[in-house]
Amino acid sequence: MYYSMKNLGDENTKKLGSISGSDEKWHFISDIAYDFGFSGIQLELRYSEEYGLSLKSVPDYIKESFRLTHHIEYLYHMLSSEDEEYLSELLRDYLRIADFLGVEDVSLHPPILANVSLTPPIIPNDSPEYREQTRERFGKLLNTWVPRFLDSDITVSIESHVTSRFFVFTGITDYKDFILDIPGLGGLIDISHNCYDGIEIDEILSVIKKIPVNGFHLSDAIQGVELGEGTHLPLGQGNIDLKPLISEYSGDSIYGALEVRGPAKGIAESLSYLKNCKK
Repeated sequence: MYYSMKNLGDENTKKLGSISGSDEKWHFISDIAYDFGFSGIQLELRYSEEYGLSLKSVPDYIKESFRLTHHIEYLYHMLSSEDEEYLSELLRDYLRIADFLGVEDVSLHPPILANVSLTPPIIPNDSPEYREQTRERFGKLLNTWVPRFLDSDITVSIESHVTSRFFVFTGITDYKDFILDIPGLGGLIDISHNCYDGIEIDEILSVIKKIPVNGFHLSDAIQGVELGEGTHLPLGQGNIDLKPLISEYSGDSIYGALEVRGPAKGIAESLSYLKNCKK
């Protein structure tokens, strides 16, 4: 597994906001990734919305120095033909960008069922039929788009968000079954969220070995606290033992994007933790 930078660290993000020129910003991001010791960078919506950078103008030195992946962070429903058209156009745009940049994998969340504008979010119609309708629409769309990405040597991955009160999947096995139904589709496994939901690492490994895994979102987790406090922790500060996973996925065709939030120190220490797991 090779490791990719997803978050910059709070103080680096703040400093980036004080830099005006796009080229200077890209150089700063490149320097951060190099100083951490990352081999890859996972691009996201924040590059345009938060950092003020266009993914259509990623400089050559970024493309040549780092292996690139792209995570689409949108939360979306998949209940109507309008929803399908929206996501289809989104994938069309991201295929163009990914092909131009030489991106290796494009990943996205599964559809949500919950109305996230409510507190707490609730699913208006939590019936098997409602879920199945969403699954069918999502599967139909992916059966169209996954081959188009693969024709450009870009894999497509669905993130393993399986919290059933929010997302379409009812658990890790349901997620696995969906992946297997779409030829060429792969998995992006979010270890922190899955373990926070009470799925043990051994169960995760047992299930995902049956699907093509293209990448991981790596961070620690603690159960029994609020979601924002219990996920995306620096590795070693929660309850997850990643050594079996690192041993199982040792090849360099799979990426591990560090989804550690907070100061840069936590990211650096997490990357050291991962490298020590290999020893």
